[in-house]
Amino acid sequence: MLGQQNDLNNDKSYEKNENKKELSSNRNKNKLDNKNAFTNKIMKDPTVNTSFLKDKERDKKIELKKKELRELYYKLENEQKEKVIDITYSYYDGSGHRRKISVKQKNTIGQFINKCVDNLKNEFIQLRSASCETLMFVKEDVILPNYITFYELIKNKAQGKTGPLFSFDAVENLSGITDIRKEKTDTHAGKLVEKKWYEKNKHIFPASKWEIYKPLKTYTTSYTDLFNKFI
Repeated sequence: MLGQQNDLNNDKSYEKNENKKELSSNRNKNKLDNKNAFTNKIMKDPTVNTSFLKDKERDKKIELKKKELRELYYKLENEQKEKVIDITYSYYDGSGHRRKISVKQKNTIGQFINKCVDNLKNEFIQLRSASCETLMFVKEDVILPNYITFYELIKNKAQGKTGPLFSFDAVENLSGITDIRKEKTDTHAGKLVEKKWYEKNKHIFPASKWEIYKPLKTYTTSYTDLFNKFI
C-alpha cells in the first residue's frame, strides 16, 4: 500500500514538473513570437528607406542592367565605327592637288594615308614608295598622329587651330567677313605632306604655323588671342 502511495506521489510530482516545463516553454515561445512580430513590423515599414541595406536580389538586377547597358553601348559604338565618311584632302608639295577619298570612322590616320598613296602613286612618281612613315596629314594647321582614329576625332569633337578636326568636307567662309567673337566653323581640306618637304620648309608659311596635335590642348588663332585681351 505504501509503495503504491509513493508511486502516486512520484507521478504527481513528475506531472507537475512537466506542466512547469510546458508553461515555461509556452512563455518563451510567446516572447519569441512577440519579438519576431515586432521585428517584422519594423522591417516592413513602407515609410523607411532601406535602399542602403544589402539586397542580393536587387544587386543582381542592378548588375544585370549594367551589363545590358554596356553591351548596348559597345554595339552602338561599333556600328558608328563602321560608318563610312568622305574626306576632302589635298596632296601638298608647295601647291595643292585636291582629292576625295572614303574611309571608315574606325580607320586610323596612318591607314588613311596609305589608302591615299594607293590612289596617288600612279599620278605622282615620288609617292610610289611612300607610306604613312614618310608622309603626314595636316588638318586645321595641326599635324595628326598616325595612331589616332577618325572616330576619336568625331567623338571628342576635336578642334584644330583654324577649325574643327571632326568635319572633313571643305566648307570655307568665302565672304571675307569673320566675326572673331565666334568659334570658327570653317573646315579646310587637310594636307597630305611628305615629311622631308616639311623639314625643308617648316620655317616658311604655311608650314611655319603647323604644330603637333595634343588632345588636351585648346587651340586658338592669333587674332582670337588678341581679341580676348580686350574683353
